[in-house]
Amino acid sequence: MASSSPRLITALKEQLLQEQAANRIMQAIRNSLDLDVIFETAVREVGVGLGVDAVVVQYLPEQGVWRHIAEYHHDPNFPRHDGFEIPDPNNPFAADLKAGNIVIVDDTREISDPINQEIAITFPGAWLLIPLMVAGRLWGSLSLSTYPQPHGWSRAEIERACGVATQLEVAIYQATLYRQVQQELAERRQVEAALRASEERFRLATLHLPGAIFRYEQYPDGRNCALYLNPMCERLWGVPAEAAAADGECLWQLVHPEDREATWQSVLRSAETLTPWFCQWRIIHPATGEVRWLEGAGQPTREADGAVVWYTVVLDVTERLVAETRLKEQQAQLELAARVSNIGFYFCDLRTGAFCVSSSYRRQLGYSGTAKEASLEDWEERLHPEDRDRVTVAYRQFLRGAAEYNIDFRLRHCNGTYRWFHSEAVLIHDEQGQPCKVVGTNIDITERKAIELALQESEARYRFLAENTSDILGLYDPQWQCLYVSPSCQTLLGIPPEKLLGQHFSQLCSSDWERSRVNQELEQMIQQQRFWPITYEVCTAQGDPLWLETLVKPCYNSQGQLHQLQTTSRDVTARVKVQLQLHRQAYHDSLTGLPNRLYFMEQLEAAITEAQTSPEFYYAVLFFDLDRFKVINDSLGHGVGDQLLMTFASWLRCLVENRYTVARLGGDEFAILLTEVPHIQRAIALCEQIIHRLQEPLRVEERQIFLSTSIGVVFCQNEYETGIAVLRDADIAMYAAKRQLTKRYAVFNAQMHKQVLERLHFEHDLRHALNGGELQVFYQPVFHLKSQRLVGMEALVRWQHPERGLVSPAHFIPIAEETGLIVALDQWVLEQTCRQLWTWQQQYGIPADLRLGVNVSAKTLQDATFLKYLDTLQRRYPLPRQHLLLELTERISIELGSEMLNLLELLRNRNIEIGIDDFGTGYSCLSYLQSLPIQHLKVDRSFVSQLEENERNLQITRMILLLSQQLGYRAVAEGIETPRQLQILQELGCDYGQGYLFGPPLPAEEFESLLKAHSH
Repeated sequence: MASSSPRLITALKEQLLQEQAANRIMQAIRNSLDLDVIFETAVREVGVGLGVDAVVVQYLPEQGVWRHIAEYHHDPNFPRHDGFEIPDPNNPFAADLKAGNIVIVDDTREISDPINQEIAITFPGAWLLIPLMVAGRLWGSLSLSTYPQPHGWSRAEIERACGVATQLEVAIYQATLYRQVQQELAERRQVEAALRASEERFRLATLHLPGAIFRYEQYPDGRNCALYLNPMCERLWGVPAEAAAADGECLWQLVHPEDREATWQSVLRSAETLTPWFCQWRIIHPATGEVRWLEGAGQPTREADGAVVWYTVVLDVTERLVAETRLKEQQAQLELAARVSNIGFYFCDLRTGAFCVSSSYRRQLGYSGTAKEASLEDWEERLHPEDRDRVTVAYRQFLRGAAEYNIDFRLRHCNGTYRWFHSEAVLIHDEQGQPCKVVGTNIDITERKAIELALQESEARYRFLAENTSDILGLYDPQWQCLYVSPSCQTLLGIPPEKLLGQHFSQLCSSDWERSRVNQELEQMIQQQRFWPITYEVCTAQGDPLWLETLVKPCYNSQGQLHQLQTTSRDVTARVKVQLQLHRQAYHDSLTGLPNRLYFMEQLEAAITEAQTSPEFYYAVLFFDLDRFKVINDSLGHGVGDQLLMTFASWLRCLVENRYTVARLGGDEFAILLTEVPHIQRAIALCEQIIHRLQEPLRVEERQIFLSTSIGVVFCQNEYETGIAVLRDADIAMYAAKRQLTKRYAVFNAQMHKQVLERLHFEHDLRHALNGGELQVFYQPVFHLKSQRLVGMEALVRWQHPERGLVSPAHFIPIAEETGLIVALDQWVLEQTCRQLWTWQQQYGIPADLRLGVNVSAKTLQDATFLKYLDTLQRRYPLPRQHLLLELTERISIELGSEMLNLLELLRNRNIEIGIDDFGTGYSCLSYLQSLPIQHLKVDRSFVSQLEENERNLQITRMILLLSQQLGYRAVAEGIETPRQLQILQELGCDYGQGYLFGPPLPAEEFESLLKAHSH
C-alpha cells in the first residue's frame, strides 16, 4: 500500500499537469481568436506536457503541399522549420491523414519507404501524426516526435494528444468563422463606403444631367408612382416630385394623345416579360403647352409584393430628333444628288498622305458602293498612259498653288476599259495658311465624250450631205437663229445662204399671218420639248409662193440641254395644192361653194369651247330653209332647183360678206354662225335683213322666182356643250317661226324645248296607240241630197287616249305626218275599213254605188309599197274596187306634181276612185286640175258653214259645183248642219252631202244599223 501511494500521487500529479495544460490551451482559445497564438500555445503545452517536440502542419489542397505553421522543440538550438513545405506526393502519410487516420511510428529506424527514411535522418526518434478535421474536411495535422530517441506511444499519450487536436479543431473552426465574419464586415464597410461614395458621385453627376432619372413603380392593383432621383425630373415634366410620387397618372396625362396608347403598351410589355424598356414619345408641357420629344430606357425588376420597378433615364431628345431628321434629309439629298449627278468625291490629307474616296467614286469605277481608303499611287496607276504625265503635272502645279485643278482624263475601269472623267479640286488651308487637305470631285463624262466625237463625225457627214442634196439643210440655235444653211437654198429659193445667217427661222414666211403661226408652233416645240414637221408658205427671191415642209431634229449637250436644232426643208408645193383642194372638197359644198355641215360644226364646236372659257364671249346661230322649195324643184325641174340654190348661196354670201360663217347644211337648209356678238339684236337684225331682202325676186335662167324663209335663232353663251344641241334648238325655233303668222323668225326659248318634248311624248303615245287598240274608225254617212239615200261614208279615225281622253285628229294627224307615222296610220285605217266593209258585204250586202272614202297622206302615196299594199288588201278582202274612194288634199295633188299623175293613173286602172278633199282652200290651177284622173270633189266645210251669211262663199260654192258638173265630177258638200244650208245646196245643184244634219261620225257598231236600214 505504501509502495503504491507514491505512484498514485505521481499519477495524480501528471493528470493535474495535463488538465492544467489543457486548461491553458482552452484559455488561449477563449482569450484569442488569433490562430498563431493558439497554435504556439498548443504546441508548447503539449510538448512540455508530454516531453516531446510538437508541430502544427496545414494542408493546402489548392497548392498540393503540407506547410509547417507552428513548432516547439525542447532543444532551443534545434533549427526551426517554420514555413517548411512538403509536396503532397512526397508525404507517404498523406493518404492516411486524408482518411482521418492517426499515424503512429515508434521508431523511425523501422521506416521502409525512402522518403520517410530521408526525413528520419533529420528528425529521428518516434512520430505521432494526428489529423485535424474541420467541418468534415482535412485541415492539417498535429505532429509529435521524440527527438532523437525512439519511443513507444502509450494510449494515454495518444488520447492526450487527440484531446489537444480536438481543441485545435474547435479553435480553427472558430477562428475561421471569426475571420469570415471579420472579412464580411470589412467587405460590408467597404461596400457601404463605396455606396456612399457612389451615391455622392451619382448625386453630383446627375445634378446637372440633361436627363431625368427616377424610379417608376407599377403595382398589381394598377396604381403607379414615380420617385424623382434628380432635379431634372421636375424641370422636364413640370410636375412636383410629391405629386408624381403620390400618383404617377399625373405624368401619363402629359403624354401626347396620339402616343399615349403605344407608350402604355410598351410599359406593359416590359412589365410582363421583364425585358428592358425603351420608348420614344411626346409630351405636352403643362406650363408652356410646347410639344417635346422624350426618350426613355429602364430595366424592370419584380419585387416580392408583385410590384414591377424600373430605374429609368428619360432624355429630352426634341432637338436631337429635329437635327437627326434634318441630317438624314441632307444626307439623303446629298446621296441622291451624288447618285443622280454621277459625282464621285475624293479627299486627301496632305500631312498624312491618307487618300479616301466616296462610294459613288468607287461605283464609277465598277466597285462596290462603300467608301474606302485608297492611295495616290493607285490613282496614278489607273490613269491612261496617254494622260498620266499631263494629269500628274497639273496636279502638282495645283498643290503648289500655281494653277487650278480642272481637267479631263481617263481612268481604268474594273472591267479593264477606260472611262472619261472630269475632275475638279480645291485646297483646304490650316490656321497658319498652309495647305492641309484636298477635296475634289469626279464626274463620269464618257457619254459626253462619245457624243462629242459622234457629233464631230455627224457634222462631217452633215456637211457632205448638205453640200450635195436638193433639200435645204439648216442649223439653228435654241432661239431659232440661223447658224448654217446649205447651198441648196440658192437653188430652191434664189437666196444666197449667207443672207440667212443670223436670221430667224420664220423670216422667209410669205406673210405676217403665216409668220405669226409658224412662230407659235416653234415656241410650242421648245416649251414642250417635242418636235414635229411644220408646213408653211414662203416667198422666193422672185416673189413666187412656195410651200416648204421642215423636219426638226433637236441636238442636246452632255447635260441634256437643248443645244442646236437641225432642219431639213423640202419643196411640197404640189402636195399642198392637192391637200388644199381636198380640204376644200371636204369642208365645202360642191354645189354652192359654201362651207358644208362638217366645216360649220367644227366652227360651232370651237365657239362653244371659247364660250365655256371666256365669260364675255357670246355667239348666235341662224338656221333656216327655203319655203316651198320642193314645189319649185318638182315643178320647174331639179336643174332649176340647183341653179336656185347656187343663186341663193351667192346672194347670201354677198349679204353677209365675210363677217360670219355661212354654210349649206344639206338640201335647202342653211345656217349662219355669228361670233363675238354683244347682244341678240345683231342676230335679229340679220334675220330681218334676210327676210326683207328676199321680198325681191331672184333671177334664175331668165325666170324671176320669189323666195321666203323661216329662221330659227339660238343666242347663247356657255349653256351648250355640243354643236348638235345648238342645231337641234335652232331647228325647233325654225319650225316655231314657220307656225307664226307675222314674223318669219323665232328665237329659241325653253318653252319651245318643252313643247318639243311634249311632242315627242305625244309621238311615243301615238306609236303605242297604233298597236294598243286606242285608235278607232268612225264612219260619217254621205247622202244623196234629193232622195236622202245613203250613197257612201267617210272613214274618220279617232284616238281615245287613256290619260288625255279623246284626241282630235287635227292634233295628232300633223304629228303623224311629220314623224312618218302617217304611212302606218293610213295603212291601219285602210285595213280596218276594208275589213269592216267586207264584213258588211258578207252580212247584209251593200249597194253597188256605195263609196267608202278614206283620207291618205302625201307620204303614203309616195311610199313605194303603196300599190302592193292595196293589192294585198284586195286579195284579203275581195270587194269590188269601185267601193274604195281615196281622198287627197288639194295641196298634195299639186305638190306631188308629175309623180302624182302617174300614181293616179295606176289607181284608176285598178278601178279605185280618187277624190279631192277640202277643195277650194288650196292653190291649184284649173288647168292642172283638169288633167287629174279624179271622180270626186268635196266642197270644204268652211264654205258650206257660211252659205247663209256670206255671199262670197255662196258664189265660190256655186263656182265649185258648176266646175264639177262641167268636168263630170261628183260634188259632195261637207259640214251640212242646218236645213237652210241643205236647201241652198239643193238650189245650187249639189247632189251629195254629209254633215251633222244627217248624222255625226259613228262607230262601226252604230253605223251598222244605219247601213242595214238603207241596204233594205
